Amino acid sequence: MLKRASPNSVTRYVNVIRAVVNHTIDERGLSVSNPFHKLQIKRAGNTAGDRLGLKTVSSERRLPISDRLVEALQEHRENKLDEAPIFDRYGRDKGNTAASATMMKRFRKVISDPKKALHSLRHKKKDDLRNASCPEEISKVILGHSNKEVAARYGAGFKIDLLRDWMGKSNLENGL
Repeated sequence: MLKRASPNSVTRYVNVIRAVVNHTIDERGLSVSNPFHKLQIKRAGNTAGDRLGLKTVSSERRLPISDRLVEALQEHRENKLDEAPIFDRYGRDKGNTAASATMMKRFRKVISDPKKALHSLRHKKKDDLRNASCPEEISKVILGHSNKEVAARYGAGFKIDLLRDWMGKSNLENGL
């Protein structure tokens, strides 16, 4: 074995061992629990390189956020290292699923209809933008929809202040 291994390497080794032990328990019909079942390795998934990146370059988005949110994020960010995630609880292994679960839990406190999901908010925002007479091209940028037209790929895109204005107008349309 290696003299030294990173926490992430150890986690990968433990995952293989965990799978082998699970397979043996199942195959032999043993009534024992896997000692590796909830074993967690300290500092695994804590560095900037460990966090999930974007699937594709085109997944990157520039979205306007309110001044209130900027202030809140800056306060939350105080006394943290530059490379540390803003929400460290979601910057760990499986943190992305924890973030999704937390958002759904809060969503369900307000929306009980099982047919509605977080993605429904995108549909609602599209309606709000339409009702505010937002130009389709700007609406696509705000919602993260791709624009297949060649001309859409020219230039630097819309100014963030313009996008923020349309977000505000669509919120006013909705009474927010």
